[in-house]
Amino acid sequence: MRLLWGILSVAFILRICFGFTLEAFSASSDEQHWDATARFFLEFGLWHSDGGAYRPPLYSIVLTILYALFGGSVWTVRTFQALIGTASCGILFVLGRKLGGQRVGLVAAGLGGLLPIFVFFSNVVMAETLLVFLTVLCLWMISRLGDDFSYRNACSFGVVLGVSVLCKPVLVAWIPLLCWGWFRYLKGHTGRILGRLTVLLVVAAFTVFPWTVRNYRVTGYWIPVSANLGMNLMVGNEPGATGLYQNEIDYVSMLHRFVGPVDHAVEADRMVASKMAAHILENPGRFALLAVRKLVLYWMPWVFGEPFLRNVLLFLSSGPVLLLGLWGILRLWPRCGIWPIGFLVLSQSVVHMIFFVHLRFRMPVEAALICPAAWMLVKGWDFYWAKIRT
Repeated sequence: MRLLWGILSVAFILRICFGFTLEAFSASSDEQHWDATARFFLEFGLWHSDGGAYRPPLYSIVLTILYALFGGSVWTVRTFQALIGTASCGILFVLGRKLGGQRVGLVAAGLGGLLPIFVFFSNVVMAETLLVFLTVLCLWMISRLGDDFSYRNACSFGVVLGVSVLCKPVLVAWIPLLCWGWFRYLKGHTGRILGRLTVLLVVAAFTVFPWTVRNYRVTGYWIPVSANLGMNLMVGNEPGATGLYQNEIDYVSMLHRFVGPVDHAVEADRMVASKMAAHILENPGRFALLAVRKLVLYWMPWVFGEPFLRNVLLFLSSGPVLLLGLWGILRLWPRCGIWPIGFLVLSQSVVHMIFFVHLRFRMPVEAALICPAAWMLVKGWDFYWAKIRT
């Protein structure tokens, strides 16, 4: 356990130290918008009519609480994210140990602590570090359900799953595959699994529902989580789309050109979603080719337009984890600790083939792949050491 605590300490210190190399806020409009939304909630409350429902709420609410308790410094956010990033490493240790023993757990924790992508984004005011924490927490709770599919474990996972959807609704695509996996891979009476699965889904829905009611009170529309479906479809599928978010394009102006003058932002988003769906149906070949391009971009261990040295670092760190992680899933399938990771990989790949791609969108999947990658590293080392000794 001393080694584990050493790994976690290094992970936390590395995140804090890296923060000193960054400015308070980057030029990213996303970072500025998350911060502005939190400050608005802090000043006017969640129920103010100008609060809107564009983004999923959890991260903004967390920022609001942090600002209220500790002040509005960026270091408040960075310290919190360093803590939950370190906690994610601890959960990876537990998952890795269950997958392949103590050494696999330690390697998994070490990878989670040292990978540059996680260190960097723990110092950025965006939702990804929180989403990574919630994703690996979901994986841990799924492993508990594999051991004991009780009503208590189903309820607790339902709450965490609902909270995760409030962080980013992309995880909704994971839920049908998880349900199928429980019926396919868990041993037990079908009726028993169905009963607990029903409870799990109901609890998850009730966890999300208060925010849905809030959105109706504020906007007059029933919006389960956020009102940006149309914008995301447009970014990924408009006639000039490349599969990536293009910083030089004013997407807000583009949206208004597609829908014309519309009084309400929610109605405008729904109209552009309808127009993009029609555009996709009219151009299925282009959509298919663009989807393949997005899939390649999603898994590419470098980023077009980034400095060369940064891409080299990303390639040498994330590249092996992605390769070994996917290989490990194939080697271990369908072991109980692996099939939820495999289904997470599948669901998130499909989601981003439909919408658009960014490096940070892969972070929850990359975090999940750390455990099978650690298993592969340990097995590879054992094989190599055995060869040397013989």
